[in-house]
Amino acid sequence: MVIVVYLLILVLGAFLFYSGLKQARNCTTETNATIVDIETTRSRDKNDRRRNRYPVVEFMADNGQQVHKRADVSSQNRNKYQVGERLTVKYNPQNPEEFIVKGKSLAFNLGVGALMVVFGLIGLITRFM
Repeated sequence: MVIVVYLLILVLGAFLFYSGLKQARNCTTETNATIVDIETTRSRDKNDRRRNRYPVVEFMADNGQQVHKRADVSSQNRNKYQVGERLTVKYNPQNPEEFIVKGKSLAFNLGVGALMVVFGLIGLITRFM
């Protein structure tokens, strides 16, 4: 059973790391986006109710396409993102709807993905030694 957990950690970490590399490869065009709204989602656990706040951004791609979409970063701090604030985004010039907030989501995917791969590998190696 423990081996299955380590395998899941390894696979999930590899997926996060790969998606980070894919974003870095595809999202090459940088521009400024404006936060036009904040979407709030609630998640519940046994002890607490948490609210994640996602900025909804708007920007104009080089091809003239207007993009209006929720970013893939969030915060539980209600003051982290404010309507009217400007963020730097990097988007895929072939598909401007695919974008990342510069320095945020890419670092998360690569960093956490790499840590999970290392942790999963160490766990598997120590189980077989």
